[in-house]
Amino acid sequence: MFRRVVNEEHGVGLVEVLASMFVLTVGLLGLAPMLIMSVEGNCVSRDNTVAAGLAKEKIEYYESLETMPALPYLEQEDGLASAFTRVTRIDDISTDSTIPDGVYLVDVNVGWTDHQEIQRQTSITTFILKD
Repeated sequence: MFRRVVNEEHGVGLVEVLASMFVLTVGLLGLAPMLIMSVEGNCVSRDNTVAAGLAKEKIEYYESLETMPALPYLEQEDGLASAFTRVTRIDDISTDSTIPDGVYLVDVNVGWTDHQEIQRQTSITTFILKD
């Protein structure tokens, strides 16, 4: 009297597995360029951090001095942290009339060539009060 319907389908078919693997592969391949850009961005950030530290270190050095060197002062240091060049210039009103009286202008530029052979530079400029 009652007819029983038996469904023999269990699990997932081979075509469905292949389709899902294709979708997953396309998604993962889309992430690869983002990973590469992330690694390159980290290298640039690391270099910028090192360069800013080198510039800040030099400014703090001159802030701690009792007397400044003879002006105008220009110093270039090569090979810092194996890849950086630091150029320091100190002026005051006697060498540059645009600088206010009673202060020294300290300008520190740090340059380097990154791993893609691109020239990069960071600069910090500050005033130090004369005693």
